Amino acid sequence: MKFNHLFPFGRISQGSHIVIYGAGSIGRAYLQQVLMTDYCTVVCMSDRHADVYEDLAVPVITPDRIHEKAFDRVVLAVKSAETRKVFRSILVAQGVPEEKIVEWEEPNVSIH
Repeated sequence: MKFNHLFPFGRISQGSHIVIYGAGSIGRAYLQQVLMTDYCTVVCMSDRHADVYEDLAVPVITPDRIHEKAFDRVVLAVKSAETRKVFRSILVAQGVPEEKIVEWEEPNVSIH
């Protein structure tokens, strides 16, 4: 199996409860890696187009509902720095502490 985006294992404590913000290709790759390794628990994923992602292994909610969930970290699974900045602002406005937000930052990595 090949992944173009490596989950930030080194920045998330094993056993954590996380929300993956972004259900696109990066978010789905992160979800698959976490499910395969049982490294942590994905409480849910969040995406503006949550209704499109009904077939994923975890619930997908809209960003305005993240504050309703109990989690240790929110992982921003989005490549664009500008989009991550917007997502971070949304989360902080909802009361999510900055230290709970983990951003995607590595280049594409292939794992075989």
